[in-house]
Parts: sequence; structure tokens; C-alpha cells
Amino acid sequence: MLFSIAWRNIWRSPLRSLIVLLAVCLGLFGGVFSMAFTNGMTLQRIHSAIAAEVADIQVHAPGFLKKGDIIDTVPGVREVTAYVTTLPGFSCSSGRVRINAMASSATTGTGVTLYGIVPAEERRVSAIADHLVQGGYLTDESANRIVVGEKLAHKLKVRLHSKIVLTLQEVDGTITGGAFRIAGIYKTDNSTFDENTVFALAADVRFLTGLPREAVQEIAVRITDSRAAPAAAALLRGMFPSLDVKSWKESSPDLALMESIMDYMMLLFLVIILAALAFGIVNTMLMAILERTREFGMLMAIGMTRLRLFAMIMAETVLLSVTGGAAGVAASAAAIAYFGGRGISLSSVSRGLSAMGYGALVYPQIDLSFYILLSLLIVATGVASSVYPALRALRLQPARAIRST
Repeated sequence: MLFSIAWRNIWRSPLRSLIVLLAVCLGLFGGVFSMAFTNGMTLQRIHSAIAAEVADIQVHAPGFLKKGDIIDTVPGVREVTAYVTTLPGFSCSSGRVRINAMASSATTGTGVTLYGIVPAEERRVSAIADHLVQGGYLTDESANRIVVGEKLAHKLKVRLHSKIVLTLQEVDGTITGGAFRIAGIYKTDNSTFDENTVFALAADVRFLTGLPREAVQEIAVRITDSRAAPAAAALLRGMFPSLDVKSWKESSPDLALMESIMDYMMLLFLVIILAALAFGIVNTMLMAILERTREFGMLMAIGMTRLRLFAMIMAETVLLSVTGGAAGVAASAAAIAYFGGRGISLSSVSRGLSAMGYGALVYPQIDLSFYILLSLLIVATGVASSVYPALRALRLQPARAIRST
């Protein structure tokens, strides 16, 4: 009955109540959708980098990442490859020959990272094949063929089927080189990666450098849940303590930092949204109490206890918060679901986004757990916001309140 009375009291001033509800709804909608948009950009960057650049886990010989020496190959490749298949959530793996090289065309040259791959394995681990904009991906018969990024092709002023000369170092330190035809050109969300990374057959790279048949400098591993990569990497590191095993968070600290910053940003957004909600509700209820001073005095004069008066004001405040909050959460959830499936195009600034590794199509995304947490916090904010106005009402003296105008 108390809630029924409180609900009727809210709508005694319908215009004021509607304005407050609309303000709460729009405030929550703007805040939650902004969080979903930012979160979608962050997750898209992380997933894109894992799929095309770093994989979930990377395995190298000790010191390889610091020196980049061609002779620092992964020892016991077969044993390591066999063990990674037993990791929780294992999806696929690929051994790569990874060498620093110089790519030259008839016009100019630039330094690149050359990956010698086995196409069948690499297709499962890397999304490069899905990002081709011209030509085709490498096959086992693609001898002396190479796949390059669109940014690198523009820089070298080459096109599909053009010839590129790769200059690299042999195992014994001798400088060697080979001519390759461009079989395909890819374009990812990260233009810096596209400018510096090329792919060729592992057999061709080993032939040029004199590496043994199964030698690789890197083993890339994918698992079904990227969030479990640190735990899986720890298991692999424990089994092979002499190897340099890194999860994607360790291979790309910028991605890990981005994820952490996103968590703090969402917390900051929550604090700002709920603080604005609290101030708005408190201000509205204080005005309502000022207008209803005589009413409260009369209620206490005819026998309403101060506890019931406190509960009634608290119920009004909570109902006002929850109603506006529910409308805001529902509106934001509907908008996020709509744009989360269709995406928001940022094509007008795609070049700048690509330079930072972001895609031009953003899919807002937010976890269900966030909605649950937000709903609980809205109720808690409503309860906390009701305390001060209710205490102000309890200080009223019935006789003096009845005589007030």
C-alpha cells in the first residue's frame, strides 16, 4: 500500500516527474551507449590484433625477440607443437619462420618482417587470408610468391604480380636475396602492420637462408577464449621453462593497457552517471518536500509515524529512480542491440583510425553483467538519494508545518 501511495504522489506533479524521468533516461542512455561504443572499439582492436597480428600465444627461443637472430629457432618444435594441442581451449597452431628483411622494388625499398608460413596451418591461425583485397592467398604450390599489405604496395609503388626482391641474411651471416612475385595484397585495420609485414612460403625462406627443414622462430597458438590466454601460456611456460612463452597481453602490452584503461573508463562513466542521477533526484525530492510541507505536517498530526513518513518518501525516490533508470537501460539496450548488429560507420575518419589500428566500422558492445550491475546501482543510488530529503521531512514540527504557506 505504501508503494501505491508513493506512486500516486509522484504523478501529482506529472510535468515535473516526466521531466525528471526524461532527464534520467537520456542521461543513462547517453552514458551507457557511449560506454558500449568505446568498449566496442577497444574489443574490435584487440580481436583484430589477435586474429591478424599476434595470436593468443607466441612461443620463441630465449632472446629471439630482443636480438631477432635467425639462428634462434625454437628447440624441440615437434614436442612443443604436440603439447599445445593439450592446452585448455586449444584451437590451432602454426610454426613460422620469422626474419627481418629488406623489400625492394624498382623504385624504392624498406625494411619488413618476413613470415615464412605453411598456408594450410596459417589460414587457421591468422585472418590475413580473409583480408585480401587483390589476388589470392598462398598455396603449397605458390613457389616464389609473396603476400604483401596494401600500404606496403603503395609505398613500394608495386601492384599485383609485380616483382619484389627480398634481401635477408643466411644462417652463416651471408647476405642473400630472392625475387618474389606478388600473389596477393591484403588490408587489415592496422596500416602500420600492413606496411611492415609480408608472407611467403616457409620452404622458400628456408631455402634462401639455409635453415633446417622444420626450423621455426615462432609458434603461434590460438585458443577458443582469448581471455584464457594468460592461463594457457602459464601452463605452456611451466612445461617448457627454457622457452619464451607470451600471451597476447605480454606480446602486445599496448593491447593489455587498452583493456585495463577501458575497465577504468567504464567505472568512471558509472560514477559520473550515478552522481548526476543522485543530484537530480535529491533536488527534485527536496522541491517536492518544500511544496508539501503542510501535507506532511497534517499527516504527522493525524497519527502517521515518522518512520512511515520516512518510508513513504524513500519509496517515492526509489520509484522515481527505478522508473527513469529502467527506461534509460531499456533504450540503451535496444540501441546497442541495433547498432551492435549493423555497426556504426566512421569512414570519414577511416585513414586516421587505420593508422592507430582501429576499423572504420564500430559495433557497440557491452556485457549482460554490466546491465545487471547498473540496475543494482540505480536502485542503490535511489535509496541513498532518498535519505537526505526524508531526513529533512522528519525535522518538520507538525504544528508549525500546518501553519506554513
